[in-house]
Amino acid sequence: CGISPTKTIIIPQDSLDNGELIQTLPEFLDEVEQNEALYNNYATLSGNITLRREAGCGFGQEETDDQIADMLTFLERDLAVGSFGISYGSFYDPGTTKNAMIELAKTSRSSGGMAASHIRQMLINLRNVFWEYEGDNPCVQEFYDLINIILFKDSLIEAIDTCREADIPYIVSHLTDMAYNDSTHWALETIQAAIVEQSLPLAADIIGYDTFKNDLYALTRFGEIPVKLLMLLTGLEPGQFWLAENVYVDGQLYMEAYQTFENIDQIEYLVQAFSESRASAPPESDSYSVAVWCNIVDPESTMLALTYPFVFIGNDGSVSRNETSGEVDVQPRTYACFSRLLGHWSRTENAIPMKETLFKATIAPALWLGLDRKGRLQQGCDADITVFDPDTIIDRAKPELGKLDLPPEGIHYVIVNGKVVVENGELTGTTPGRLIRRTWSVPGNTQAVISLYQDKFPD
Repeated sequence: CGISPTKTIIIPQDSLDNGELIQTLPEFLDEVEQNEALYNNYATLSGNITLRREAGCGFGQEETDDQIADMLTFLERDLAVGSFGISYGSFYDPGTTKNAMIELAKTSRSSGGMAASHIRQMLINLRNVFWEYEGDNPCVQEFYDLINIILFKDSLIEAIDTCREADIPYIVSHLTDMAYNDSTHWALETIQAAIVEQSLPLAADIIGYDTFKNDLYALTRFGEIPVKLLMLLTGLEPGQFWLAENVYVDGQLYMEAYQTFENIDQIEYLVQAFSESRASAPPESDSYSVAVWCNIVDPESTMLALTYPFVFIGNDGSVSRNETSGEVDVQPRTYACFSRLLGHWSRTENAIPMKETLFKATIAPALWLGLDRKGRLQQGCDADITVFDPDTIIDRAKPELGKLDLPPEGIHYVIVNGKVVVENGELTGTTPGRLIRRTWSVPGNTQAVISLYQDKFPD
């Protein structure tokens, strides 16, 4: 989402315009490489927002030609030490220009890198805002299909254009988190057309978790979109959102963590208070404004996306420790991603068969990324193995107090680089993970992934 994983951009709560870079990505990777406490293997992209800050570009400001030149230099530095490519977060810093995105993509590709993006705006199907037809009258259905109008479609087109102009392997990240009111079908068909008709090295990923944590102010495009209009366009209700931390207005507690919004007025009031610098999260918070839980990802969209062979699985999560409070910050989907994919979506919901699910979680992304020794059980490959019970595997982590980091059930063993890190469902304390520095050109061969998928699953 545009932030390099160093977490070294410090953004004060009272300002989005200032930041301080206290460590470069090469320095961070050197630190990771010396770390002997990694449970899993680790690799990274370089974030365009981090590069913007390093070049002196403030929040919401378009890059100057000189700043773009500096960003390209910094990206070349990152790529030289093993970054997998460029990550865009135009949703989180709207000052990001398409020109900068294309130039960064070209630089990434010149060194064999890839690109990934959290697209600029949510995709919204305007048709369903005012009318949701479920009848069987063919004339009415034809008219209903005719008014299938997608708002903010340029956000996805921008990603496709960047992929084409830079000829770079490109992943549209957490697609179903950004598509509302039945716009997922349009997005998937648009990506598929670009793959088939233009032979673009384009792919997408989804998370498979219905709830995510985000920043309240960022969700309203930093106060630019009225809350009532946003709710109308997305078809969402206030009860689908609840706080992830306390929030204060004029120095007084306004709502407590895990308290659900009861009406739109509550949300509007908070957004307005943040725009007037009258609201704040706790002092230890690292949010732009205040973190909220959003139970808004349509399960039907998830099941639809899983049927497309170019859609991979990712958790878009992390585990970090707050520098001020010392508390661990985690999204449940970090713990729940693949166990939910296998247990909930494949076994319970029958979205796709178990073998196809495993293909999406192993062989397909390894092939696309060029990880030649990963993704399959075969002599000569890395011994990165998960042993699970297909009848019992399920996620348990939830966006509830005390349940954020519950481990999944049904996973008996996890082996990383030939060492057992989970035995009988318990961590062993062994930490054999290592930093993976990219030394090859990411193939991003979506056509090869689709062809292999069709060979393995002809029906």
